[in-house]
Amino acid sequence: MDFEQLRDRHGYEVSDNLIRILADLLRQTHVDHEAERISRFNEDEFAFLSATDESAVTGYIRVLFDLFQTLVKKEPNLAEVKLLAGICDLQIGGEIGNILSSIDYCLSQADTHGPFSIERQLSANLDLPQGKMQWRSWLESVLQDKHLFLVGQLAMGDDGHPLHRELFIRARNQQDQIVPASAFMPMASSLGMSLDIDKEVFRLVTSNQDIDRKTPLAINLSAAFFELAEAQEEFDQLLSDCRLADTRLCIEASHHVLNQHPVMRAKVSERVRRHQHQFGIDNLDLGQSLQLLQSGQFDYVKINAKTLYGMSRDDMPAGYQALRTITDTLDIRIIAVAVDSQKVFDELKSLGIEIMQGNFLDSPTAI
Repeated sequence: MDFEQLRDRHGYEVSDNLIRILADLLRQTHVDHEAERISRFNEDEFAFLSATDESAVTGYIRVLFDLFQTLVKKEPNLAEVKLLAGICDLQIGGEIGNILSSIDYCLSQADTHGPFSIERQLSANLDLPQGKMQWRSWLESVLQDKHLFLVGQLAMGDDGHPLHRELFIRARNQQDQIVPASAFMPMASSLGMSLDIDKEVFRLVTSNQDIDRKTPLAINLSAAFFELAEAQEEFDQLLSDCRLADTRLCIEASHHVLNQHPVMRAKVSERVRRHQHQFGIDNLDLGQSLQLLQSGQFDYVKINAKTLYGMSRDDMPAGYQALRTITDTLDIRIIAVAVDSQKVFDELKSLGIEIMQGNFLDSPTAI
């Protein structure tokens, strides 16, 4: 729930109470009392300036988030309020406009990753737009000039057999730099343009004659696809065209998005299965309810390797045990993603994870 929605639904007294809670928490929990300044930018945005390292700031924000979630449990009207954070390095001589643009960009990224997410600015090596007006112009340009392209990464079983190839969107800027989706999709979502990019992905999948269609192709749908009806015709055409071309698809969306849109989720699942494709959950969050899995709509779930890493057969948290019980019962495959080292690979195998995806196994390549 955003601040304006909270105020409209519950009144000024509740929204003012929220601000008091946040202000008190910011005053009480400092990284460094002597080297910190706190300010309120507008109704629902606070900022603090701290002369310390990123890890200390990240730790401080996580403590702040934990304290806030504990406090709002006593305030029924605030239970739906969620916080986001963006971290931006300050450069000597940097212009305030660029700093604020960087923070705005970080918050847009955090918003796509769900409540209580923390994001930091990307490397300055990429030449990226500054501010929403420039971002809109840049996104319109790459769409119009067809500067978006697809790369693929295999998800493979422990026998080396590929389960599917996940497709990721990339852009090429005027400096001929390759810009990953993580750099532009959050801002596209913030500007209401992520559905345009979904449509371009559909077009690229059906029009690219060089794609290896022997291995199923996995496509991740944006939140906007489940919120709006503007791309349904293109989506149905994609499902139909791929079936006729004997191309199997694995359609997926994040756990958070699928939880938020149960009606549309059921419709998408029915359409995917009608065309004999598969449906999956991306970025499964063991901290959320696993009731979603029991809807009987899914063929696989993807979980970040960091979430699974460090577990052992003798020391599994209840959430993981519940997950294995559900997935084994319903024949849902677990795929560990972002596997980046032999150590992580071996640890996941010890947990019984048989399907993995990540740069350690297969680097994304243009298709």
